[in-house]
Amino acid sequence: MRIKPQIVSDNVIVKMNPRKLALAILIASATFSVSVATAACSDEIGSGVDWTGCSKKGLYHVGIDASKANLKRVDLSGSLITSSNFRNSQLENANFNGSSLHSSDFTSVEAQKSDFSGSILVNTLFSKSTLVAANLSHSNLSGATFVESNLKKADLHDSNFYNADFKNAKLNHANFIDSLVTSADFSGADLSDAIWIDGRICGKKSIGECRH
Repeated sequence: MRIKPQIVSDNVIVKMNPRKLALAILIASATFSVSVATAACSDEIGSGVDWTGCSKKGLYHVGIDASKANLKRVDLSGSLITSSNFRNSQLENANFNGSSLHSSDFTSVEAQKSDFSGSILVNTLFSKSTLVAANLSHSNLSGATFVESNLKKADLHDSNFYNADFKNAKLNHANFIDSLVTSADFSGADLSDAIWIDGRICGKKSIGECRH
């Protein structure tokens, strides 16, 4: 089939096969998408930032507002981000391993399978957050707050939870082996099937305390 030339301007005539035109549009669209993703990783951290899958190891910030941010699969290992606001952010599979995050606010975050192991989380707020299968092992969480949070299957072993607040939290199948829980408040918390500090499994009706 003969394709008629299309006049774009007074001086330019373009001949384009429809299939080639569609391919060109597709390539341009993909190139644009890649550039947008790259640009997101270069953005400054702030409220609503999208750092999905970005590598931001060793970041240093104090008192930032990273609320409502998309930090899924972000790598922030070895960072120092203290007294900061992460409220209502998406942290699924985020890596904060070996970071200092003390006095920061993680209220109402979605942090399934996130990694906070080996971190300093003193006086952090995790109330009403989802931390299912999250890793908070080998960390200092003294004074941390987990009121009404979901920590089912979380790895909490060998951590310091001195004076932490777990009121009404879901801790089913969580692992507390070798952790310090002195003065921690478990009022109303569901510890059914959790692995307690001595390695024993908590009974099915372990509400407010681990019952063997």
